[in-house]
Amino acid sequence: MNRIEKLIAELCPNGVEWKKLGEVTHSIRTGLNPRNNFKLNTPGATNYYVTVKEITTGKILFSDKTDKIDDDALKIIQKRSNLELGDVLFSGIGTIGKVALVDIEPKNWNCSESVFILKPKKDILIPKYLVYILQSNSLTSQFLKQSVGSTLQGVRMSTLSNISIPIPPLPIQEEIVKILDTFTELEAELELKLQAELEARKKQYEYYRNKLLTPVEHNGRWYLNGKEVEWKKLGEVCEVCSGGTPSKNKEEYWINGNIPWLKSEVCNNQSVKSANSFINELGLKNSNAKLLRENTTLMALVGATIFKTAFLEFKASINQNIAAIKSIEENKLKDKFIFLLFDEYV
Repeated sequence: MNRIEKLIAELCPNGVEWKKLGEVTHSIRTGLNPRNNFKLNTPGATNYYVTVKEITTGKILFSDKTDKIDDDALKIIQKRSNLELGDVLFSGIGTIGKVALVDIEPKNWNCSESVFILKPKKDILIPKYLVYILQSNSLTSQFLKQSVGSTLQGVRMSTLSNISIPIPPLPIQEEIVKILDTFTELEAELELKLQAELEARKKQYEYYRNKLLTPVEHNGRWYLNGKEVEWKKLGEVCEVCSGGTPSKNKEEYWINGNIPWLKSEVCNNQSVKSANSFINELGLKNSNAKLLRENTTLMALVGATIFKTAFLEFKASINQNIAAIKSIEENKLKDKFIFLLFDEYV
């Protein structure tokens, strides 16, 4: 029998009590949206305006993209939110269910109206325990099922107040928090180690890629890895084309689609193994979209990913913002070699 089981047997042998959030919190409030109350990012504004973007992994994280508010706006929001250390934040609109413990003194920040502020009754509910229980799958599924709205989903305050959660005695809550904190710390350490390992492997890959794919000139001739090479225009050795987009206004081009259709966002210097959009035979026939063969190099022609590449591993069609590059004679020029060359030079 572990410690939690012993505590349950000792402190609540008849089971754990469930209570509504409204019963175990002093209040559930929200922050405030600008509207006619204040403006964001005014000259001289130095305080942070927290939305769902700043609520990640159980913590509040400010960034250079966080909106700013001035001191007057901060006072206006605080009058409504009454934000304090030990409160729990819950994102109620858009990305529902992001949770964070208020462990930063709210002297230079406050929340938007999309963030609920729960004030636990600490004599029966430990704030960190509330954070963990709100992050559980069972609670998350309840929030999503009871969300409302057509374009932007949200949870009503009354819904949140009536959600029931298990309330074990405080010693059991403390033990649960202790165990989960330990796992959270281990997870963070593993993520840091993994990131460091990935960075090291990336640098190693880039070093050998540069070494293997950088030609060297000597006496007017070019060599790659000690072998003489010749230069040719891309169009001489490859088929190059772009794609097209079936009309979005014609549902018959998309309904029951089984032909993968890709946008330029897939070009991120990696292999492409799946698609999120599909067109049908009619859409392919009535547009400039083309069905490409597998093992084709893709290159973005516009947008944020311009000139980035991808290696297509299955048959698919592409939109007009992507160039497709395919070797004419694969026995002379390998398709994967084309992709690696562009990954190196572009």
